[in-house]
Amino acid sequence: MDYQTFIDEVRETDYVKDEETADAAIKAVLGILASEVDEETAHRMTDQLPEPLTYDRLRGRQQDVMGISFDENVAEFSDQFNLREDDSVQLIRKIYHVSKEALDPGIVWEITESLPPEWADEFDRA
Repeated sequence: MDYQTFIDEVRETDYVKDEETADAAIKAVLGILASEVDEETAHRMTDQLPEPLTYDRLRGRQQDVMGISFDENVAEFSDQFNLREDDSVQLIRKIYHVSKEALDPGIVWEITESLPPEWADEFDRA
């Protein structure tokens, strides 16, 4: 799957109107996800994602957010993108869903197992 497919899928939502916002949302969501899993899993995940979703770009910028709750993540994401929290949850799930389509089932399972329980539940729902 190429990165444009990620952008196109995210732009299908009612609250992402342009490619720049879609790009920023994808990188924010996957950066935090990469920071919530162990380093080895983050490397395997990003190895399977298209450019520009590299380990350095995603996890390198997110080191300071490790350990936040999913609800805190949603609140920060909502503030960053000026969205209602329920819209943020839907957008995060959409990005997780597109990511899961790009990843091998084994790494999807590994991510789920590596995540804190509330994060794993949200990742599973996507």
